[in-house]
Amino acid sequence: MTFPFPPADPFSRDKSLTIYPPTTDNSLRPWDGADEYLLETVFQEYGDRLPLNAALVNDNHGALTVPLAPSASVCLNDSFSARKSIEQNLQDNGIEEIPSFSSFTDDFEAEVDLIIMKIPKALALFRYQLSRIAERINKPVTILAAGPAKLMPPSFYETFETYTERPSYSLIKKRARFYRGTLLPAQKEKSLLQQFTWDQKDFTTFPGVFSYGKADKGSLFLLDRFPRVSEPPVTIVDPGCGCGILGIQAALTWPDAQIIATDDSALALESTRLSAAQNGVIDRFDIRHTNILDGVESDSADLVICNPPFHSQHRVQLERGFAFIDESARVLKTGGQLFLVANRYLGYEKRLKESFNKMTILGQDRKFRLYMGTK
Repeated sequence: MTFPFPPADPFSRDKSLTIYPPTTDNSLRPWDGADEYLLETVFQEYGDRLPLNAALVNDNHGALTVPLAPSASVCLNDSFSARKSIEQNLQDNGIEEIPSFSSFTDDFEAEVDLIIMKIPKALALFRYQLSRIAERINKPVTILAAGPAKLMPPSFYETFETYTERPSYSLIKKRARFYRGTLLPAQKEKSLLQQFTWDQKDFTTFPGVFSYGKADKGSLFLLDRFPRVSEPPVTIVDPGCGCGILGIQAALTWPDAQIIATDDSALALESTRLSAAQNGVIDRFDIRHTNILDGVESDSADLVICNPPFHSQHRVQLERGFAFIDESARVLKTGGQLFLVANRYLGYEKRLKESFNKMTILGQDRKFRLYMGTK
């Protein structure tokens, strides 16, 4: 899909972008109005005088990195899929200047002269990211930030004002809102991590992680009906682990089992890591930054316990849930079982019947349904 890069950039004409993981939903685009707004501003203001040490923050598919790669020193991004998408699009467009990738959980280097940021949809995550960057920079740095206007109430700009000097914001353009300011070096502030307790177990969550600061209702529905199996499982997989609540309960239920916990988000994995340590089971966790179950061996697991995400670009996308079902079937041994909780209206029954030898509904209420698939 050809991206309308600003014509002022002679290196970016006729570039194309694709989405990772591949999708059949032709309505999904690998860029949005905020990407266009940021690039237009950057090229209008800097032209061929772009700083050589720009930090690109939260680029989703390479819309920022592909045209700005020669000037980018680091991509700050917690999403595995975003990194894969950026790498693929750089390669497809013949660009060899690949910036280094860092997560916000890393002690990343931030010797930067310009910050170009896609604003995340969660306010707590926006604040966390600004605070982490401010902790790591060693001088005042111009920050240009943009995001979908409909997802940015006034509280976002108030947060931006807290971390910047001379902040300003634009009129809405391309359905996006644009912020500008000077981000100042800052001392480490009070932690934005949130703790919660469920069933006398303590959990830690980072901003931006699903159900930040509490146990989500879908997982609680599954936990209240926790799987009963005929034989203790040896290998259990928790894909899309979030804070790790399902995998940790599995580890405590079956003390000899090994848990593979995966997530697209580095912040989710760090939440799982901290929570597993708090509950004394970290030594039995194999925590992997990947897309669903990429890299997990086929026919290797006895049990998959899952509360899969079903949104993409802020929209319900059944294809995403289907991928979790298919990948779970792939990694399970013959006779292995999937326990999956989902909103009733998603209607996963047909896909489960296609992917598993047997599908059973173990429980339901007005909102959720708990499925068991046997391979």
